[in-house]
Amino acid sequence: MAKSHVGACGKICLNCAIFIATTTGDNLKKSEIASGLSIQQNKKIKPSSINCWGCGAPDRSCMNRDCYFRGCAHDRGLEYCYRCPKFECNKLKELYQENPSFKENLRLICKNGLDSFLMSLVRQ
Repeated sequence: MAKSHVGACGKICLNCAIFIATTTGDNLKKSEIASGLSIQQNKKIKPSSINCWGCGAPDRSCMNRDCYFRGCAHDRGLEYCYRCPKFECNKLKELYQENPSFKENLRLICKNGLDSFLMSLVRQ
């Protein structure tokens, strides 16, 4: 587990279907994801576009290159949203309603540090 596997919002990439399909080379899963996203977004998504090496990958090689949280944190010179003076903004509140574990992840990173947090994930 690496620092690049934790999103600015607190998402853990190791739990993400797109990240898993990319890192394992699971083309069947990529096709399933592309089909679901095509329906959800009402546009054709090609399985070849289903690629993500982590929210924090330096080249922004994530499926959602336009991630609001990543862009916002980057623009403010921050790695994680919890370091922002506007934490917890309305967009984060919406995200955390659907994904409360993301907020808890950031709380633990803030409290214990990133290295300790990553080690706790490896031990699980």
